[in-house]
Amino acid sequence: MIQPIIKTFKLIFAVFQDLIINLNGLLFRLTGGDNNVIIFEGDNVDNELENAYQLRRKVFVKELGWVSEEKEKDIYDTHAIHFVAHKKGSVAGYVRLISSGNSFMLENEFKDLLTKSDLVTLHARKDEAAEISRLVLEKKLRNRYLSFWLRILLYRTIYQWSLKHEIRYWYMVVSSRFLKHLQKLFPCRSIGISKEYNKGHGVTVAAVLDLREAEKKIQREHPNLYRWFRNKTARSK
Repeated sequence: MIQPIIKTFKLIFAVFQDLIINLNGLLFRLTGGDNNVIIFEGDNVDNELENAYQLRRKVFVKELGWVSEEKEKDIYDTHAIHFVAHKKGSVAGYVRLISSGNSFMLENEFKDLLTKSDLVTLHARKDEAAEISRLVLEKKLRNRYLSFWLRILLYRTIYQWSLKHEIRYWYMVVSSRFLKHLQKLFPCRSIGISKEYNKGHGVTVAAVLDLREAEKKIQREHPNLYRWFRNKTARSK
């Protein structure tokens, strides 16, 4: 008796979540948002990315104080794939992906978050892995609804790029609080050792997402969202 009730409740909850997601997307578009994320990859893209770099500096240097002005733009930018979302012609959100042929921040700056076993696993998966970093949203768009949709847009575009390039695993370094946010939709799990790098900014963790597991979960729980994730609309430069 209890199982059918639980199943019905889960179905109703999933429908409600899909409705909220769609409303968030509608609100974003009605307020001037562009549902097409632009992908920048290859050489000579720095000039076109300057507005995105400015947003990164504003948040990571001035607002959060995580890095210095000199270190915010780093060696990883030269070989990263850059994803930029826009609203009313301005940069609204940004994230970069470090592809499998390059060194990850987890292997260098954040290697103390990984155990030896985690590092061995990462190296074994390296051909199918990429690292997400520098996710940032414009401050005025960080309300409950617009920020959620912006992140979904960016995740969707990274997912499509990953499919095209046969990437299965996303590695990342995030706050434990943000990991909980990710886990509401994706089966993202923490690995290694947690650590507090910046006092007052919470605990930092390494995490990994298996895209095959994520596909199964989203297709099962949010079939409409899954179909939308698979529908390619991103533009490359």
